Amino acid sequence: MMFRKSLHNKCSLGLAILSLALHGSVWQGQAQVITLSHNNSIAQIDLSNPNPSSVGMFNWLVQGQSELHQQWFWFRVGNNPEQPINAISPPVFSTFLGSRGLATTYGNAAFSLEVDYQLTGGSVVAANQVAQSDIQETISIHNISGAPLDFHLFQYSDFDLAGPGNDTITLGTDPSGRFNSANQSDGFSTLTESVSVAAPSASHGEAAFFNATFLKLNNGAPDVLNDNPSAGPGNVTWALEWDMLLNPNDTFIISKDKHLAVQIVPEPSSVALISLGIFAGCLCRRRRK
Repeated sequence: MMFRKSLHNKCSLGLAILSLALHGSVWQGQAQVITLSHNNSIAQIDLSNPNPSSVGMFNWLVQGQSELHQQWFWFRVGNNPEQPINAISPPVFSTFLGSRGLATTYGNAAFSLEVDYQLTGGSVVAANQVAQSDIQETISIHNISGAPLDFHLFQYSDFDLAGPGNDTITLGTDPSGRFNSANQSDGFSTLTESVSVAAPSASHGEAAFFNATFLKLNNGAPDVLNDNPSAGPGNVTWALEWDMLLNPNDTFIISKDKHLAVQIVPEPSSVALISLGIFAGCLCRRRRK
């Protein structure tokens, strides 16, 4: 477990360099990676990797520091097992606002699911100062069948703030007790995710240590998150679950905002950065396949 976290942080330097070459590109084959960039920030999303531990947003760099291991969505229809949303169909996607935005749709004969991202990077700051980065996200589920659809959407999040193994996570609730926020921290680095007040809060949430929730979402059985509101300090993850019954032609829309405030650590020399970065970037992608 700790090896996985240590390797992930070493990978961030390599990905910071390699992502410049990947900017605006799409990788074909097993992985289909989109790179978003704006100001001090880069985010990378793998839209179609069949490996559930590698698919989804796997990198969020703020001034070259990666704070994310994986964030992606799983779904369940009725009492069927959960699956990653890329199991629905191949993605149909487009970018917008130059390199800042991504719209991705998965669909079948019963429903379509769209995820939209918009990255807003902040200003470059000096070492030991706190840099800002933000991603707005909208998920839309549309029932295109002629019958009611019992649908369940899960968001799984595995952030690594300021290095491995010392994070705490607390999930917040609205006045009705439904989950509407997540607050993760490690020292001066924080992640805050908030569901829009106009959007439905999540039916269930789960804060846990890696990789309990991930195994639950991939165990081949239908599951419900356990509503545990906090975990840590340590190697923590968290998840949200929206349960819905969609009538024919109904659309369920979730709008939320993710904000990183990251303390920037001093960089090594440029020669060491390039050497370590190229090696770590290659090793990271090889390990994720």
